[in-house]
Formats: sequence, structure tokens, C-alpha cells
Amino acid sequence: MHTNRRSVAQALLAARQRKGWSQYRLAVRAGLHPNTVSLAERSGHFTERTAARLAAALDVPVESLRPSSDGAQG
Repeated sequence: MHTNRRSVAQALLAARQRKGWSQYRLAVRAGLHPNTVSLAERSGHFTERTAARLAAALDVPVESLRPSSDGAQG
């Protein structure tokens, strides 16, 4: 997995864990299928629409769920 995608996946997982939520609970709150949340946490790869829904549900900036564009490792 690309380093930027890995850091996005880790940021998503950390945000969910801070809330104390299961993947299922996040999926319900974000209006997504639980498999989408699982894949996002494993791969860090998801659409802008999914990023917006996850960020809104988790109350985090959507930018925290996007890979950096400069190639910097995180």
C-alpha cells in the first residue's frame, strides 16, 4: 500500500476509535455500507463522496481523510 494511503487509513481508524465506535456504527452514521468502511480502513482508498460522509460522521476535517498531494510521508 502506498504510504499516503496507509496514513489515510490509519487516520480513519484512529478517528473511529477515538469515538469508541464500531465499523458498523460509523457506517450507519455515515450512510455507508459496513464493507465500505472496512475497505476504507484497510486500504485508505475511497471516493471523495465517501471521504465527505466519513468526515462528517466523525466530525473531522475531510482533509484528514485525503492523501497528501505532495508525496510527503505521514
